[in-house]
Amino acid sequence: MKKKLTLTIIISYLLMLLASTIVFADDVKTTSIINEDSEFIYVAGNPDFYPVEFYNKNSGKYEGIMPEILKLISNKTGLKFAYVNSKRTQSELADNLQVEVISSYVI
Repeated sequence: MKKKLTLTIIISYLLMLLASTIVFADDVKTTSIINEDSEFIYVAGNPDFYPVEFYNKNSGKYEGIMPEILKLISNKTGLKFAYVNSKRTQSELADNLQVEVISSYVI
């Protein structure tokens, strides 16, 4: 829980710093395979929250504002993010400790 809270605080702070910066970075990865020893920070995205965040079936990856923000964070910090493409809900992925970040969660 501390790791998630710390990561949330760091991401929030970086978002404020990067709000006016335009940076180009590598794509944020989308995967259905979760590796516990991975260098990636796994993200449970919202596949139907256009334009903030959505899963594009044609490209096979998440697109929208949030993936772009994660790209900025990745470029500035070296952190690597991977969206988890799963049939499970964001809450299920978080409850099972399969992701470190829940993005664009709608109640």
